[in-house]
Amino acid sequence: MAKNPMAARGVTSLTPPRPAVGKRAPKAGLDDAWTDGRQLTARITVDMTPEQHEALRRAGFESRIGMAAIVRGLIDRYLDDDALAAEINQTS
Repeated sequence: MAKNPMAARGVTSLTPPRPAVGKRAPKAGLDDAWTDGRQLTARITVDMTPEQHEALRRAGFESRIGMAAIVRGLIDRYLDDDALAAEINQTS
């Protein structure tokens, strides 16, 4: 049986050592997320027809931005523009 060449170098395991309990730095709290520039996000699911999805995908491609950026922009506009919000609320 061949000898382990790593043992001659003092390597006894290829698995990195685990940090000792209590030695990890504490995680930043959620309240700190806004003060240090991090932002929290939430995911949503939007049901669309295949035609709506294709139109949104094409709009994003032609504008060179992602579909999510378009939707986020529309949400911001809805929240800031009372007239737009009223129009959307009437049609839904």
